[in-house]
Amino acid sequence: MAGDSQAPATKEDVKGIMEYLVKNEEKIHNLAKEMKESEKRMKRHFDVVAENIKHDLLHGALHDKVEQHEDRIQTLEQHTSLVVA
Repeated sequence: MAGDSQAPATKEDVKGIMEYLVKNEEKIHNLAKEMKESEKRMKRHFDVVAENIKHDLLHGALHDKVEQHEDRIQTLEQHTSLVVA
């Protein structure tokens, strides 16, 4: 039964796991801390993406582009003293 992955854990198995956990407690703690920090970064990124999507749906990305082009046209018209009809 040595290769059986469904075999129940022995007392020796549990002892080995406990020794490993005690020996690597600091590494495990650091890994957990890194995972929490990564989770926070992902949440912030998700929030930014969600806010951008919300803005695009409410105000329209195309509307912003049109406004930018209108501003550029007005600036060019003022600079060249031309008015486009």
